Amino acid sequence: MRKWQSWLGVKMILKSLVFNSSSEKLNFQDIDENTFSFYDLQLNVRKAISFLKSLDFSKYKTLGMIVSYNWKSFIWDIACQITGLTTMPIDRAYVLKNPYFLKILPVDFWLSDIDLPEINKISLNSYETYEPCFGKLLEKSADIFTYKITSGTTKDPKLLPCSSEHVFHMIEGIESIFPFKETGKLLISMPFSIFLQRILVYCAIRNNLEIVFTNPQRLVTYFQKCRPTIMIGVPHLLNSFYELHNKQTELVNKDSFQDFFGGKLECLWTGSSPISEKLLKIYADSNIPVYEGYGMTEVGMIAKNYPSKSKLNTVGSIFPGVQLRFDENNAIEVKIKHPPAKAYLNSNEVFPITEDGWIKTGDIGFLDNDGFLVLTGRIKETIILSNGKNIYPAMLEKQLLELDSICNVCVIGNSLPYLIAVIHPKKKTDYRNEILNYLRSINNLHAEFEKILFCIFTEEPFGEDNGFLNARLKLNRSAVENWAGKLSDKFLIKV
Repeated sequence: MRKWQSWLGVKMILKSLVFNSSSEKLNFQDIDENTFSFYDLQLNVRKAISFLKSLDFSKYKTLGMIVSYNWKSFIWDIACQITGLTTMPIDRAYVLKNPYFLKILPVDFWLSDIDLPEINKISLNSYETYEPCFGKLLEKSADIFTYKITSGTTKDPKLLPCSSEHVFHMIEGIESIFPFKETGKLLISMPFSIFLQRILVYCAIRNNLEIVFTNPQRLVTYFQKCRPTIMIGVPHLLNSFYELHNKQTELVNKDSFQDFFGGKLECLWTGSSPISEKLLKIYADSNIPVYEGYGMTEVGMIAKNYPSKSKLNTVGSIFPGVQLRFDENNAIEVKIKHPPAKAYLNSNEVFPITEDGWIKTGDIGFLDNDGFLVLTGRIKETIILSNGKNIYPAMLEKQLLELDSICNVCVIGNSLPYLIAVIHPKKKTDYRNEILNYLRSINNLHAEFEKILFCIFTEEPFGEDNGFLNARLKLNRSAVENWAGKLSDKFLIKV
């Protein structure tokens, strides 16, 4: 296995990987179920570079890419990196909902993977040997590799320049704790604007895994077709898989649920929001290893469960190369040798870094006796009641999600004298009494000011269409609060 040296830029490695490697095991499959070999990758990247050269992008430094979930996005990503462009990938779904966002970004030129020509229609124009098309090919590991984008849960997404060294840090850390098998198959269902998804693709290429591209709408049908061994899924997706399987079978057993994913799933990554202990146990009992993790755009991976070291109800042990400490309020601060950046590109918001170089995560938590990190809340999500009491809603929501009758929940109450749980129940005729009784039992475990006194039931699922979930399927609290604030008191049900 060829190791990446710290003094080499990632783009130089991609050049070497694509133009000098002769892997015969690496295969790809696009959303239309077309299969491509490693030779096809080499040829397609050469064609994409030839096309970029014909457009004469020499005056541009930063190329914005409106990307989807497909093989085409992957080809153009690698081609742009090799040619010396710094890419700024933005999710197509977010752009369609927020077109103004493109106008406020410092991008020289925008490309859309939809508008770009089909690779097979591009001629090489005798472009038989590799040459940099424009700009300077990065040779220093501190040069900018790409731009990372925050999830935008509370405000507009913020951009961070990401160095090649940070990419090294992520890839080498992942490879040190996860044993990639050459017989493995990575299923891609998230857009290339999500940094971790791109990092896993680079890891898969390095370790000769087969890579299959699909989108969320066709994800379930691909389980049986491609039988993945590795994939990423946020807790909302994991819950949706479980619910869909329940509809298809009367009884969940470990064999049938594993078969639902194709029967070969060995590694399911999850994170970004709380996941219930009950759901984790269902997956574990079905021989589907779920590895919860924790990170942030400003830092990268902070903690991760992995095959040889995993613990339920934690987000894992500290990721290689990361230092961690807690302030006087148990807020987590981290330091890594190669952070993505120390300032936001498109925002005047102060970057959360201390004078001595520790990055403030905004999350609350602690290390247990075994060295695993437990998250208990997020500072920005703190609910401040009218009596001045502070509530961290994430832990309450995690407790509520243990009940089968609850599909989605968001606890709100800012400036109110009490807490309200906005609940999307699963389709049951008798769900109301069951949920109310469960809420009362949860209340008995908490202090008076932490008790949920009212709830609102909504038949509409939490999703991107109503804004209750963002493009990364994370809970959008402000959208739920705004929706609930417009309702009259008659919708409040006393617990």
